Amino acid sequence: MHGRNQKANWLQSACGIFLHAMHAPQKLVDSLAHMGISIAQSTIHRLLDLLGIHILATAQQLARTLVAAYAYDNLDIEFKPSVPTVERTGDTLKHFTTSMIFPLQHGVTADNLCCSEYLWQRSRLNIHAPRSLIPPKPTWIDLVLVHPLVVDEHGMTIHDRFNAWNEPESIERIPLTKTPITPLQATMDNNSQVAGNINAMIHILSQVGVGDPRVAHADSGGNQAAVNVSEHVVLFYGDLGTGEKIEASIER
Repeated sequence: MHGRNQKANWLQSACGIFLHAMHAPQKLVDSLAHMGISIAQSTIHRLLDLLGIHILATAQQLARTLVAAYAYDNLDIEFKPSVPTVERTGDTLKHFTTSMIFPLQHGVTADNLCCSEYLWQRSRLNIHAPRSLIPPKPTWIDLVLVHPLVVDEHGMTIHDRFNAWNEPESIERIPLTKTPITPLQATMDNNSQVAGNINAMIHILSQVGVGDPRVAHADSGGNQAAVNVSEHVVLFYGDLGTGEKIEASIER
């Protein structure tokens, strides 16, 4: 199992990462390392640190293009003590937030997202916005009219053609592309609360070095000024509860 080149130990490195992910005991890792099947425990930790540095650099490089979106969700872990005592009767449920960053595909550019001021001037939340610029509130009728039922020369609508041919018809087809996803560091934010969602978004942008350039972000290195996104739209994805909390934070 030992190779001649100590730097070419791909198999041992993969086994070491797998053992770390499976929470293998240190004695087992040490035994497999002596057998040449795995790398040592200290090498595993150094490798994980290097992977974390590489992932963070990749995420920061993507975020600075301003053509990226973010997604986050809650992660709840219950730390049950092996021997319950009076001193350990507190709350054992801990709340975290996991997040990721991914690029926007299909030819989206930073100029397409440079519309923050335009949207704010037409937002109902802007009390200083001219009433003439605020569009009417959409209803279910507007949703129905997105793709109106048009009768073709054969007297058939899109529903009739689907039922007759049993084959879906393409409408504004989006080409299939593979989206690379880069995970970010988990944060100790409880996004079941409004304040937790605000802190989660702040910490996510702080990791990738995006936000207010006047503020030094410790998570992104501290020495590099943040990219100003005040004129751009930043997209966040989450579940229905996340959307409700974000909307509540905006309305505050």
